Amino acid sequence: MSVDEGNVIFSSPANCNAIIQWGDALISGCKNTVIPEGIRYINYGAFQRISTLTSINIPASVRNINEGSAEGNPFMGCTGLTSITVAAGNPYFDSRDGCNAIIETATNTLRVGCKATTFPETVTSIGSAAFEESALTSITIPSKVTSIQSQAFMDSKSLTEATLPASLTAIGMYAFDGCTALTKVTSHVQQPFSIADRTFGYWNYSLQADQYPATLYVPYGTKAKYESASGWKGNFKDIVEMSIGTGIYAGMPGLDAGAVYTLDGRKLQGQPAQKGVYIINSRKVVLK
Repeated sequence: MSVDEGNVIFSSPANCNAIIQWGDALISGCKNTVIPEGIRYINYGAFQRISTLTSINIPASVRNINEGSAEGNPFMGCTGLTSITVAAGNPYFDSRDGCNAIIETATNTLRVGCKATTFPETVTSIGSAAFEESALTSITIPSKVTSIQSQAFMDSKSLTEATLPASLTAIGMYAFDGCTALTKVTSHVQQPFSIADRTFGYWNYSLQADQYPATLYVPYGTKAKYESASGWKGNFKDIVEMSIGTGIYAGMPGLDAGAVYTLDGRKLQGQPAQKGVYIINSRKVVLK
């Protein structure tokens, strides 16, 4: 990919295999693109659905990775992408802990991910369309995340399972819409908030109807809350309450602080007499 040297609007400096507008905005790339230092903006859709793109490095100069759109992801549909790095010294974005993602440093929001992304525990939000049309197969959202923004995982058709943390307080519209293989969602949220129709599920064109194939697993003692909270019941095939001995998480209702429980939920009187795995303060503990 190249631009004639006489073009006064577009360029392709340093054989970067991309089209640059006005010297600092990358508007179109390809599988061989090397984003040059000095680029400040990566336009919405610049790498859209390039399934052969496997790696990308964001230079220190980049300050906007979705120029031209309030929502979206310039790497949407790049299903072969497995390596994402941000150059050291970028004041706006980072790829901390080798996470293979682009994180907005000031807000701890994960803006762009891929099928090889590992979620840092410091992330507090999953950005709009961050994984739209990704090749993810399963996800466990970190324990400090409070929001999943609109279309975050939309049309990720390989996604089969998702786990939501107790910290979550909001899920945006269509966050999991179009995830046709999604059959299991486990939520550790104690007080369910409202969600919109088609936050989960998808439109079946053959049947001309919405489909909701996933089963929602919720904390012990909260099924009635989920059924009465706006949106949850309509977004799932079924809501199943986890037993007290499964889905261990901080703050599980019915557990006394400091008490010892067996994995099937039986409360012991005093300390265990045998070695094994127990539940103490809502966490699994191995006693040797």
